[in-house]
Amino acid sequence: MKIEKSTTKSLAQLEDEFLGNIIFFSEEFLHRLDCQIDSYDILVGRNICATICVVVKGHDVIYKDPVIYGGLIFAKSVESMGIGRIVNFKHRAITVFAEFLEENYRNVQIQLDTSISDIRGFLWHRWMSVSRIYKADIRYTSHINLSVWEPSHMDEQRRRLYRKGKKIGQISSSFDWVNFLIDCMDENLTKQGARDDFPSNEILVDLCSSLLLKGFADIKTFIEDGNPSYSVFYTCAGGIATYLFGGGKLHGSPSRVVSCHSNLFEELQRVGRFNNVDLEGINSPVRGQTKLGFGGGIVPYYSMELIQ
Repeated sequence: MKIEKSTTKSLAQLEDEFLGNIIFFSEEFLHRLDCQIDSYDILVGRNICATICVVVKGHDVIYKDPVIYGGLIFAKSVESMGIGRIVNFKHRAITVFAEFLEENYRNVQIQLDTSISDIRGFLWHRWMSVSRIYKADIRYTSHINLSVWEPSHMDEQRRRLYRKGKKIGQISSSFDWVNFLIDCMDENLTKQGARDDFPSNEILVDLCSSLLLKGFADIKTFIEDGNPSYSVFYTCAGGIATYLFGGGKLHGSPSRVVSCHSNLFEELQRVGRFNNVDLEGINSPVRGQTKLGFGGGIVPYYSMELIQ
């Protein structure tokens, strides 16, 4: 098993050959961002068993919004092994990956894809040492199974807001509201002191517009009296729709928020190409309870940091 330098793969190749939230490993997503991406493959012989993408700044692997997940995802061919062999094979690959990162980068901070459930390869790296070891932070997101979801699965408050939203406005699927969404995000992030964590407005508009035009994203905007009040943006690839951005001008407008999300869920069900919705993090009390109110389950994922 070895790691070789590679190029970032297209979504077409990733959909054919890999499992996981592939949008965050794709050239269509990563090449639209103003950051350095290092890409590698893990090979056994000439066969690729996993692909790697990390965001790099100088000699460091960093976490950078809006690249929610990174690190590695496994090839579909790995899943054809027997169950016992799969566990051992993935553990070995992640061990090789953890060693590679420690040897080639000064600092490492990555947020692993939700498909990576066994992190022993990180935790056992340099076992019994006190330096250059990995620290794991367990985090959570919420997944909605679209094959069974319906509005009645939402909690009572969300159901009430869902009904109210239908009375006071309409949902638009127009791509024209991308600038509105990003402007609202810019305003909210600035108020929170988090604006510097994200790329510029121009880069975010370009990213969203490109993904929409290529069919790898969807946007829903709540319209009342002819004007937009709230928008949500989801990436859509590999059978997974992932909540990426949301924002609006009206404060105290939860019915607009619920309407945008639920309308998108219903449309994805009609399309039939997506099995799962990832609501992208439930790691603070208010945000967590709001997202869980849509009726999804809790899924853990891991943030790994190399401790000096």
